[in-house]
Amino acid sequence: MKLPSPIIIIEIVSLIAATALLLKDKKSFWKILLLYIAIALLFESYGSFLSHRKINNLWWFNLFIFFEAGFILYGLWHCLREYINPRNIIAIGAILIYGSYGLSVIINGARQYNVLSVNVMSVLFTVYALYYYYLLL
Repeated sequence: MKLPSPIIIIEIVSLIAATALLLKDKKSFWKILLLYIAIALLFESYGSFLSHRKINNLWWFNLFIFFEAGFILYGLWHCLREYINPRNIIAIGAILIYGSYGLSVIINGARQYNVLSVNVMSVLFTVYALYYYYLLL
């Protein structure tokens, strides 16, 4: 029997620690964080299973981009809402991310790594985080 990958072990430890530390917290963000970690563990485990069977798992990880982008956008909205009404910039970010995702799937198919969406996510999330830190000043 093959041992789980280090990433899966870290995600299991993260889920256990987060559950122990955040379960009693009443804020919805922390409940959604627990769900996100559980979904990430599920995706990583099944992706690892597919990889061990020599089956292309890029379509599976590309599907995870939807959940990842949604969670990070929600987290940024949660932080920014204390200073501004972030609805418009979050909506624009979602349109750009999911639009680039759809475009990439149309052009490259679902079995190719969705590098366009990941790059758009990286740039947008960096800009949004920098904006949040600017608001903290």
